[in-house]
Amino acid sequence: KQVYSELSNAMKLMMANEDVNKLSDSNTLTYDGESDWDEFVQGLGDKFFKKYFKVIKDCGNEYPSTCFADDYKSIDGNNSSTNPYSCYYSVIIANGASICVNAASTTYPGQFIVDINGPKKPNIIGRDFFTLSYYYDGSIDESITPECKKGILSSHGLLCSGVGSNPEE
Repeated sequence: KQVYSELSNAMKLMMANEDVNKLSDSNTLTYDGESDWDEFVQGLGDKFFKKYFKVIKDCGNEYPSTCFADDYKSIDGNNSSTNPYSCYYSVIIANGASICVNAASTTYPGQFIVDINGPKKPNIIGRDFFTLSYYYDGSIDESITPECKKGILSSHGLLCSGVGSNPEE
């Protein structure tokens, strides 16, 4: 909850500071497909992480990222993968959480990959390691788009799941 809250607050503050209502109007977390890629990636660190978080380790765009553990297990204890997550930019923030961002495009949501206690164990997907999508309106969710929350049954060509017909559910 704490990391989610910090990410959500950072997104809201960034959007307010940039005076945008949609992330596609911002060049901080949304890649327009035309800008210089290396400058954009460096901006993820400078204009988002370093501006809105206290960064204690900056792993930049190294792969595999040393901000994350080398291995992760699934919730049932089986080996899931070895640090497979290619990050556009990753950091460890003051509370010890590792955060990676994979930027949004003008048509698809971005993604935060989070290990709430950094590379420390247990390193179990679903327990201390999560993937959260962020959407054009600045909302963050595990998989439910803003359209799905409003009861629209399809978004970006994907069917909504886990949401009833009532948008208040």
